Amino acid sequence: MKTNFLSALRYGVYALSLFSVSTFAAEGDIVIKNVWRNLDKTTNQCPEVFDYFPNGGILSFYCRAKTFLSYEDLQKLYGKNIYRQGPHANGVLNLHDKESFGYYDPEFVKWLGDTLIINTDDKMAQTHLQAMYDNYVTTLARTYYVVYKALEAQPEFLQQEKANYQALLNSKTVPDNYAEQYYDFASLNTDSSYDGNVIKGAVLFWLRRHIDDTHKPFFQNLQKLLTTYDAGFLRHDECMQAQTPSQRLSCAEYEYTEADKALNTTYQQLYDQLGADKQTRLKEAQRAWLVYRDTNAKLLIVTGAYKGIAEEDIAMLAAKKDLTESRVNELQALIMELNQQ
Repeated sequence: MKTNFLSALRYGVYALSLFSVSTFAAEGDIVIKNVWRNLDKTTNQCPEVFDYFPNGGILSFYCRAKTFLSYEDLQKLYGKNIYRQGPHANGVLNLHDKESFGYYDPEFVKWLGDTLIINTDDKMAQTHLQAMYDNYVTTLARTYYVVYKALEAQPEFLQQEKANYQALLNSKTVPDNYAEQYYDFASLNTDSSYDGNVIKGAVLFWLRRHIDDTHKPFFQNLQKLLTTYDAGFLRHDECMQAQTPSQRLSCAEYEYTEADKALNTTYQQLYDQLGADKQTRLKEAQRAWLVYRDTNAKLLIVTGAYKGIAEEDIAMLAAKKDLTESRVNELQALIMELNQQ
């Protein structure tokens, strides 16, 4: 009888713990989804920090996300200390400590990736989440991705910068503007897609993650985020690194296909705004343009416009892609004219 009672008690405790965990997970899912869905309704919760959102770094993003999810709330959802060591204590973030920084719990980083990145089968919900990503997360995610890749491509520089930073921390002499030296890191800011102010913060973030040894799980989370919401960017990055002819051909096919998809979308948008007579004329013009594209691409190859590309099939795809992108711009200009009338 006693054995049965103990077994029942153990089962009851186990069942209760499972219920608590599942309830806790469900609560976390609801809270995170609420943040994602309402990124357009956030306000700056850090009056001492200038609001660069959505074009700022991690701190700017946190100060906005805090509208619906504070650091204290996040720690409650996780259920344990987010940091293994550092200046953050009693549920308060200390972002101005010159002697140390927060060392993340690796398990928290994994939990964050599992919890924060939402991919739902509900098409309407996913479309809304995609819009939130496109408008408020894209620049931040892409910048932190390219900075990580650039650091990994320079291992000697990375190790030296880690050592320099740790030495300054140990001597308690980290300058207020320490990250400023990374403003033009790897010349990434020469690309208008990347802001030096975000780049410099990203470099310091990844240096710290290499020191606390959470750089790999954080980057895995970032890859998961980009795979879910920004697969085209990842594919483009892969193509920039393509080495073999087969890789280059695959990338050329992909880039041409993406350009053609954009053309079809833009064409349909313009078509839908026209009356019946103009729709007929647009159809005829588009048919003629498609013939022109193929003919002109061949002419460009023959005249050496793409002589920098050794493989003719890849050069042909590149020419067709460029012509297609030009056509997209033309149609978009027509749409803008119609909208201004």
